[in-house]
Amino acid sequence: VAPPDTFARERLSVGNWPTDENAWAVISEGGWDACADEESPDREGTICIAADVTPDLSAGSIAITSIRADGKMVGELLEGDHRSGTNWIVPRLKVLRDAAQKDHVGPCAIIIDPRAASGTLMDDAVNAGLDITSPTTNEVGQAFGVFNIAVKDKQFVHLGADMQPELRAAVAGAAQRDIGDGGRAWARKAT
Repeated sequence: VAPPDTFARERLSVGNWPTDENAWAVISEGGWDACADEESPDREGTICIAADVTPDLSAGSIAITSIRADGKMVGELLEGDHRSGTNWIVPRLKVLRDAAQKDHVGPCAIIIDPRAASGTLMDDAVNAGLDITSPTTNEVGQAFGVFNIAVKDKQFVHLGADMQPELRAAVAGAAQRDIGDGGRAWARKAT
């Protein structure tokens, strides 16, 4: 049974959703909706599993990306992989890694940015036997650019608003920040 605040947020749409003046500032709503494909995912090749937490460590998320047979990038936020607290994340990463290895889908990369609040997960993840990939600042910027281009070119697919409301809300409320010499990345403090 979900706590009252979780039930209200997830079932009644009560919460701190983006306001009209700051919604869809990075990815356009139409562009995002055009990438919906309820038939996804058909994972092939490398699966990337990324964990992130809020700056105040009050919640975390795990997202999965892979490439389909048609070459399109698939992104998912599996049910239950966005929740309060952070103690659940490392055990869940192990479950996802083990499932990928069992299904022989392909190599599995687990991504944690050590410069973000998610860096607090690093010691536990390594102690749990997970092989962690830590992106550089340049790689974070490149990933941001690749994602934006893939959405604009409809080379990114997701399961749609009905199946992934948390992912849609995250994209709607996303902000960007400048990094390096002309690079951009997702902003964490303002979202």
